Amino acid sequence: MNADDALVEAVEDLVHDVAKYMVFEVRFGGAALAGDAFAEAVRSDVCETRRSMNREGERVTETAWQLWERMLPSALQEHPIARTVDARMKELPAVEWGNPSTDWQAVAALAQMTSDGIRELLVSLRGS
Repeated sequence: MNADDALVEAVEDLVHDVAKYMVFEVRFGGAALAGDAFAEAVRSDVCETRRSMNREGERVTETAWQLWERMLPSALQEHPIARTVDARMKELPAVEWGNPSTDWQAVAALAQMTSDGIRELLVSLRGS
């Protein structure tokens, strides 16, 4: 595997682990989600993008922005699309996640744009 293949594979992992799951519940809930259920789906998608159990049986979660920061290859940090995604990811921790008056539609739209950006990054690397 050459370096370009390794970068493509790393971004494929980002698409699967971050782009897919940071909009998962909202996408599949569709129009049936409203009010508190919609807010909870957005929170879950973005703030608990990866869920697992540690050796002690405790639930461990990672946010979309933590996964992005950990998984983005350093060779792509200056890529124009990655920089756009990174800027959007940096907006997410500032969201008032516990505030019921948060504009959840706007947060969901930001998450969707961020997810789409990760997918766009993969397409650009594949040259398609």
